[in-house]
Amino acid sequence: MTDRLDYSFQVVGTTIRVVYADITRLEVDALVSTDDVHLSRVEPNGVAAAIRTAAGDLPRDDARKHALPAPLGSVLVTSAGRLGAKYILHAMTFEYSTRLDVESLIPQVVRRVLELAAALRVERLALPVLTSGRAGVPKAEVITRMARSLACFLIAEPHTLREVTIAIYKGGTPDHAEIERKRAEELTLVREQVATWSAETAPINTRLALLQQLLAAAADDRELHTLLGSRIAADRQVLCRLFDCPDEDAGRGQQAAERRESGPRNRQEYDFAQGQLSTLLADLEEEANHLSELKRAEKRRLHSLERQRAQQGADTVPAVVTEIEDITRTLDQRDRQIQQIKEQHAAARHDLDLLQRGRQQHQP
Repeated sequence: MTDRLDYSFQVVGTTIRVVYADITRLEVDALVSTDDVHLSRVEPNGVAAAIRTAAGDLPRDDARKHALPAPLGSVLVTSAGRLGAKYILHAMTFEYSTRLDVESLIPQVVRRVLELAAALRVERLALPVLTSGRAGVPKAEVITRMARSLACFLIAEPHTLREVTIAIYKGGTPDHAEIERKRAEELTLVREQVATWSAETAPINTRLALLQQLLAAAADDRELHTLLGSRIAADRQVLCRLFDCPDEDAGRGQQAAERRESGPRNRQEYDFAQGQLSTLLADLEEEANHLSELKRAEKRRLHSLERQRAQQGADTVPAVVTEIEDITRTLDQRDRQIQQIKEQHAAARHDLDLLQRGRQQHQP
């Protein structure tokens, strides 16, 4: 058995990973911090304390704007401070006077986190292991419950997520390779379950991707559109059974598929959908322009530093070399961000075009 802890499977178009990694160092749009209902971050080696140290004081100041204590199972959003992410989602996962019911708490927290991620248009999300030791529940059971809850939400609800990572980590240890090996041994059942899910979902994911493409192309053929929508709904039902999703998730998945299949039915719905897509396009264009301006400024700085290094040769101070390397990495990241925004913009533009054609066909 491998000593590495990195397992993954796909649900529809989203990859779910279980990996040994420091959550504060992952390249994500949002990450989850687990804490008590007072946001006290009392555990020195806990996730909340590590995130606070890495993020700085700004998220803490943002959190103070919320009324505390917050309800158990609720999730608060703040900025991410010095972290590379945009948001921190603070999940209230324990209360000192309350015995934790992991079976109900984990789905509740996962659903609220993903609802917020969808509202914030998050594409990459990272979560730590929720509760586990504090609740007296084996880590493998908690992670499996988390993965099931994630999968059920992703099957049932429209979202923008491309990757969701469950990050396992032990801070303050000198030998992470040994800790990762031990965690991999502890999570053998998780690895086996993920392998099973991966094998069983692969053909369904492939078929759904094809059906979605056909559905988009069949916007003008109402009969074919209905047939494809029904097939997509049936495949989502199969996925719900595979992950033992609650009946309400399966029902939501059916309703979501029907909404996607049928589209807006009256002028108010068309106007609302068109307004949402138009706002999204404007936001994406503004963000792309902002990133392009940052990229131009960073390129100017890089060219200046490279000229300085060319002039000084071997006498170039290490700080200049380090800054060149940092800016080069940042520019690569900017390119990826801009490309992602272009893809989102193209998808939104395509949806808006389909919506407008549908309105012309079905509205007098």
